[in-house]
Amino acid sequence: MTIDTLDTSFLSDDCESVTGDADLARLIIKAQEHHQHAVDQLHAIASQSDKSIRIGAGDDDDMVLEIGSTECAAFQAGVAIALQVIGSFPIKISEPGEEN
Repeated sequence: MTIDTLDTSFLSDDCESVTGDADLARLIIKAQEHHQHAVDQLHAIASQSDKSIRIGAGDDDDMVLEIGSTECAAFQAGVAIALQVIGSFPIKISEPGEEN
């Protein structure tokens, strides 16, 4: 897939206000927490410079990318790109009457 074929039609700068109850707010907060946890893990991988990166379930079959290797640098670059694509969580919760 090239950047020319990447579907970005879902992206919008428009802000749409939606109202909901406390259950909806809790669901959104859980989704925000999950998103932030994943982003934090990716930031840790992208900035890791003091040890090798282990990919797998923690057993002998894991792939190990040695620190300073081309593979490790390429993997970290891919993670950094993923962070740019993922961006910030697209939903914000505000109190009624509060500006976004």
